[in-house]
Amino acid sequence: MNFAAAFYLYILPLSISGIALVWMAYEKWKERRRPPHAGE
Repeated sequence: MNFAAAFYLYILPLSISGIALVWMAYEKWKERRRPPHAGE
């Protein structure tokens, strides 16, 4: 396995899961700083 294959095998899933984690944290932060029952 060459370097590019290892790079895509390891870095890509890590970055995807990292982006997913950041996205979930951002969604929770948006929910928290919004006043309750503002949109509903």
